[in-house]
Amino acid sequence: SSQLNALASRFRDVREINIFSLLRQEDVRINVDRNTVTRATLFLSRFNELKKVFLGGRDSIGDTIGFDEYEHVNDAQNEKLVINLMDQISDAFQCNFLPKSLLVLGLRCPSRSGVQDNSSCPTCQLACQTWPLEHVINFNNEGSSQWTKREFACCRPNCLDVCLTRDQIESIIEARPGGHELLRSESRLLDLLGQGKLHEIHSDEGTPFYVVQFFTEDFDYMERYIKVADLDMNELAREDVAKALMRSFAKDDLDRIPPKSRCYLGRRSFECLKKTLNLPIYEEDWLDHLFTKKQNFSQIIKATRSDGNLTMQVDWSCNITMQIDCLFLLTQLLNDVPTIQQA
Repeated sequence: SSQLNALASRFRDVREINIFSLLRQEDVRINVDRNTVTRATLFLSRFNELKKVFLGGRDSIGDTIGFDEYEHVNDAQNEKLVINLMDQISDAFQCNFLPKSLLVLGLRCPSRSGVQDNSSCPTCQLACQTWPLEHVINFNNEGSSQWTKREFACCRPNCLDVCLTRDQIESIIEARPGGHELLRSESRLLDLLGQGKLHEIHSDEGTPFYVVQFFTEDFDYMERYIKVADLDMNELAREDVAKALMRSFAKDDLDRIPPKSRCYLGRRSFECLKKTLNLPIYEEDWLDHLFTKKQNFSQIIKATRSDGNLTMQVDWSCNITMQIDCLFLLTQLLNDVPTIQQA
């Protein structure tokens, strides 16, 4: 305890902590470390200014990993330890033992009983009742956390993957103070616009190019939300929507947004946001600025390749759809060759 107090006193203004000791690799197995489970919550409680924490580990080649119930299937001990840690964090939030807006990454419920059917998992229900409301509303219920699998590292980070359905999550939110208003606010829609699928494409020059996409399930959820909240798209400010979409190009809420010249909103996503959801977005804000950027050429060409060497940070399940978007962009760039040569 004295060592924890000394550490917190020395680094009391720390805003982000990565704990890589939760998961440790032993031969081909990855196990949950009991000592980290026992000490993590108490350790984190010492930092009053803490905004984000990642709980996970590194594998044999140094890649960041989080708990994945499919890799720990039939391993009751590992699953029990993760459940214990999730419950400890929930209890700590309930007792104001942790910063009230702390974002927790890397964990997911070991249960596989939810998603399709209602779940009675007490751990996930307690998490939805106690974790910060602004993060609970972004809980994922499909098991696709940023840290689920290394090849899915480009996914939008969710603070917790739970085994509850979306309706169950929203029902719990509705019952919490401020939850009803949050579920029907314009700010919630803007938050959803900041959670697109992020791809980071690297070139030989080392400067990344970023592509964001939204998918059918995203549009379905936003369309449903707009109807439930009875939002008028004509009242949304163009600047607010643009600012919200730009947040999709950051890896999380605390990450810096890259230069807009290196950001591309997928064309099909653009069309659906504009025509299906009737959002006030315009080509001159999202497409035209790229056509004169010669430095993006190598990344865009690389993104259209299908030889398996696209980038280590692209989700292969979305590879084809991203290639189509980048092929469209490449066509636009080639049609603007005189302008590019002058750049």
